Amino acid sequence: MLVLGKKPVGYSGFSGSTTLSLGGITLPAQTLWIVGITLAFLVVMHVFFERSMLGKALRAAAADREAAAIVGVKVETTILVSFGIAAFAGALAGAIITPLTLASYDQGAMFGFKGFSAAMLGGVGSLPGAVVGGIALGLLEAFAASTFHRISGRDRLRGAAADPVRAAFRASRRADIVKV
Repeated sequence: MLVLGKKPVGYSGFSGSTTLSLGGITLPAQTLWIVGITLAFLVVMHVFFERSMLGKALRAAAADREAAAIVGVKVETTILVSFGIAAFAGALAGAIITPLTLASYDQGAMFGFKGFSAAMLGGVGSLPGAVVGGIALGLLEAFAASTFHRISGRDRLRGAAADPVRAAFRASRRADIVKV
């Protein structure tokens, strides 16, 4: 905040301010970058966790630290690597989403809450479930925003649109969409 101040900042994105028209729908080119980079990251993470020794060690340490340590996994190293992966994922997400939303000093809490809610909805520990949960929450939020905008002329309630759904899934404890 001392260097950049409190005002939201952004940049033009990977394709500038180019928009694309597909079947009567106009969307920023940055949206395609977001989808493409996100899918590539998910594929790389899936292959990493399923095929590499380090990925398997991370999964083992996450499941049971003591058992992983007994079979030779350096738990401290896996914790360090997991924080590194999380930092990279956050930086990548910030870099691809900033052209559409602008970045501010307090923005991370909202995205963290939505990400946690998507994982909770799709099943904690299930990458496919978290993806499905995120898409479901995103579609619900977009639908609610367009509906509220048509009714009231505002879309200030957009961020809160999925809150009742999250509360219902949490209360029911049957939130796993995809069981893996």
